[in-house]
Amino acid sequence: MQLILAIVVVGSLSCRPPASPLGLQRGDDGITVIYRGQERLTALKGYSAENAAGTEASAEALVENDYVLISLKQPTVNQTDADNFKGSFFDGMPGFDQGVALWRYKPWNSWTKPMLVTDPSDIEDWDVQFFYWKYDDGLFGAAMPLSGRGYRTTLGSHQGKFGAKSVSYGPALATDKIPQLVIGFGDDPHALFAGLYRAGLNSMGATDNLVTNKSFPDQLDYLGWCTWNASNLGKALNEDLIIESVKTFTENDFPLGYVIVDDGWLDATAGMLNSFRPDTTKFPNGFSSLNDTLKTHFGIKNVGMWHTFNGYWNGINPDSELGERYRAELFSWQQKVRPTDPDSSALVTHHFIRPESDSLLSFYQSMHEQLSDQGVDFLKVDNQLVTEKMAVNNYPIFTLSEKMHAALYQSADTYFDGAVINCMDMTAEAYLNFGSSAVARAVEDYFPEHEGGVGYGMERGNAAAHLVMAFYNSIYFQQMVFPDFDMFESHNPDAEFHAIARAINNGPIYVTDEPGSQDFAILRALCYSDGKLIRPSRPLTPTKDCLFQLQEPKVFKAFSGDEKVGLVGAWNLADSDLVKGTLSPSDVVGLEGDDFVVHEYFSNESWRLSKQEKLQLELPRMGYQLFFILPVVQRAAVIGLLNKYNSPGTIVTQNVKKGRMEVVVADYGTFAAIIPERPTSVACGGKEVAFAYVNELLTVEILAEVRRNFTVVVEW
Repeated sequence: MQLILAIVVVGSLSCRPPASPLGLQRGDDGITVIYRGQERLTALKGYSAENAAGTEASAEALVENDYVLISLKQPTVNQTDADNFKGSFFDGMPGFDQGVALWRYKPWNSWTKPMLVTDPSDIEDWDVQFFYWKYDDGLFGAAMPLSGRGYRTTLGSHQGKFGAKSVSYGPALATDKIPQLVIGFGDDPHALFAGLYRAGLNSMGATDNLVTNKSFPDQLDYLGWCTWNASNLGKALNEDLIIESVKTFTENDFPLGYVIVDDGWLDATAGMLNSFRPDTTKFPNGFSSLNDTLKTHFGIKNVGMWHTFNGYWNGINPDSELGERYRAELFSWQQKVRPTDPDSSALVTHHFIRPESDSLLSFYQSMHEQLSDQGVDFLKVDNQLVTEKMAVNNYPIFTLSEKMHAALYQSADTYFDGAVINCMDMTAEAYLNFGSSAVARAVEDYFPEHEGGVGYGMERGNAAAHLVMAFYNSIYFQQMVFPDFDMFESHNPDAEFHAIARAINNGPIYVTDEPGSQDFAILRALCYSDGKLIRPSRPLTPTKDCLFQLQEPKVFKAFSGDEKVGLVGAWNLADSDLVKGTLSPSDVVGLEGDDFVVHEYFSNESWRLSKQEKLQLELPRMGYQLFFILPVVQRAAVIGLLNKYNSPGTIVTQNVKKGRMEVVVADYGTFAAIIPERPTSVACGGKEVAFAYVNELLTVEILAEVRRNFTVVVEW
C-alpha cells in the first residue's frame, strides 16, 4: 500500500481513523508523524528567522486522502533570504538508516547532484530539491519541497534538524500561509516517488506539470546535432560552420533530424542583448536563407534556436535598440560578473522587463515571431536560475519566476507548439513552473576531457560522474518532464558509455561532434534509418538496489523499457578497476510473468531466467553492458533489430503461438529472436529468406533501402 504525506500550508489539525497506517500525534513539543504504529518524524515545529535567535512559527497538520498537509502560518510579512527564512523542522527521524539528497550545488546553482546522507543532521542546510531515505525496517520515505504565494521552498536542515526553508528574496506578499513540503512513505520507492509528485503538484494546483499529462515534442523525436562543443563553446560559431557540419552528416548518408544553434549567435554587448537580430559578423545573411538551405538542400526537418530566460545572460542592454524600446518597462538588479568570483568582488547592474508589465509577453513574442518567420521550429532556453538574482529587493522570487515562465511558454506555444528544451533549471522556482513544458535538462553540461571533464568528481567530471548525476537527478525530474541527459560527442572514447544511457532513456538525443569527426556506427544504432529515435516509453531510473549506491565500487544499474519489455544498462561508475554485481528480471519494476530471456546487446549472449533469478556481472573500469529483459511465450522471445541499441523498441507487434511467431518490426536490419527449436521456415514480406540459428538465437537479415514496417514469420 502506498501512502503520501504532503507538507503544505493549512490551518487546522485532523487525524485519520485509528485503522489507518498513517497518523499524526500532537503534543507540547510539536507534531509527530506515525506510520504503521511507529514514529517516523517527530516534533515538527515552525520557525521564523526574524532575529538572531529566531522565533517559532505555528506549524499544524491535516491528514487527508492518505497524505498530510502541514501548515506554516505567517504571523508577519517580511522579506526573507537564505539567512532570514521561514521554515518547519522535525526534531528527529527515528529508525533512519540512510538517504540521498539531491542538492543544488554551488557556485553555479544550476544543477543538483546526489549526496549520501547517513544521518539526518548531515543534510545540507538548504537548497536540497529532493530527499529520499530508508528506515531500518525497510520502509522508504521521500520529501519534495513546495512553493507558492511568492515563496520558494527548498529542503534542508536547521540546527541539525531536517525540514524546509522558504524565502522570498524580494518584498514578501501578504499571505497567512507558506507552502512547505510533501512527505510520503511506502515499500515501493519508485511508486512512492511518482505518488509524491502527484500529491505535491496537486496541492499547488499544478497538475499540468505532471509528465503523465504531457507529450514529447515531435520536433525532438529525431537525432539532432548541437553547435555548442562543436563551435568551441560558441566562439567559432557562424553560418559556414553549421553548413559544413551538416554536410558531413549528409555526405555519409546519415539522416540528421534537427540542428540546435546554441549560444554565440545573438547581437549582444558584454552579455547584454542589443536586438533580436543575429550577430551580422557570424550570420551576415540572417537565418532565413540558412534555415532554408538546411531544410531544402540537406533534409534537416527542424531547427532550434537558443536564448536565455532573460534574453541573454545579462539581460537587455539599456543603451541598445531593445533598451530604447522597453526603457519605461525595465527594472534592474545586481550580481557578480561570474558566480565563481569572490563575494567581495564588485557587483554589476543588469536590466530586464518588469514581470507585471505587458511588455514581458511582448518581448518573448517579438523574439519568437521573428525566429519563427525565419524557419526556426523550437527553442532551447538557458539561465532559468537568474530569477534568484533578479528577485533580490525587487520581487518575491516565486512570483517573478512564475510570471516569466508563463510568458515564455505562452509565446512558445504560439510559435513553436510548446517545443522547448529547458536548461539550468534544477531549482524549485523553475521546475515547479514548467507547466505543460515537456523537456528539461537533468544534468550539468557535457564536459569532454579537453574541456576539463576528467576524474570522478561529481562536478565537471568524466563520463561516469556525468551519468551518476543524470541518473539520480532523473528520479525527481522524470515526474515532471522527459529528462534530457545533454549532448555528447560520438567520436569521444567514452561515446558508447554515454550513448547507451541516452538510447534507453525517453528524452531527446543530440550530439555535438566537430565536422567530420562523427562515429556513424554509434549514431546509426541510436535511431531508425530515417533518423527517428527509438525511444522507450519509460525514463531511465536507478534500480531499487542502486538507489543509495552513488559511486560505490559495485555494478550500477538503471532500467527503463515499455509495458512488457525491460531495458537495463549496467556500468562501472566507480573509481575502481573492477566492480561486481547481479542482474535480475525483478530489477525492472512492473514486468509481469515469471519466465524471461535476458539478452546482452554487445556479447549477443542470452540466458533464461525466472523473475527472481540473478545473473552475476563483472565490469572493468569504465565498462558497460546493455540488457534486454524479454517475456517468454511458448519458450520463445522476440529481441528485435540487433543493429539498434534499443532492439526491443523496434518491435511494432508480435504474436507468438505454439510453433509459430509473427513479428512486425519498424525498420530493416538484423532481426533476432530466441526460438526453442531450429525453424522449419522463415519468411519476410511473404517470401522465404535465409537465416542463421545458433544456441537458440535466430537471426535474419532484412535488406532494404527505405524504412518501413517488415513482417517476419517464423515456424518451428
